[in-house]
Amino acid sequence: MRDRSDYKMALEIVGRLIRAWDPYSLIAEGAPADEFGDEIAKIVARIPRCRDVEDVAKAISAVFSDAFEPGGFSPVDCFEPAQEIYMALGRAKLLPAA
Repeated sequence: MRDRSDYKMALEIVGRLIRAWDPYSLIAEGAPADEFGDEIAKIVARIPRCRDVEDVAKAISAVFSDAFEPGGFSPVDCFEPAQEIYMALGRAKLLPAA
């Protein structure tokens, strides 16, 4: 990400997709829309080091395992949202150059 506007756009993209994924169905059951705000920010902070979808899955896994339950979110469990995030960030040209 080159600047603050890229960071804000990445927050919006990752936020939208993590909230749609909604692990534990917290938002679906009435939790506030910003329920995963801290986790989203931590994932976005790791994006500059992500070279492929597997790296994004590992980032999501690490952040959610730390926040909710150690080992509760394997990279395999996080692959689908990681793939969506990677593709969306790629379309927005927010991924690091390979």
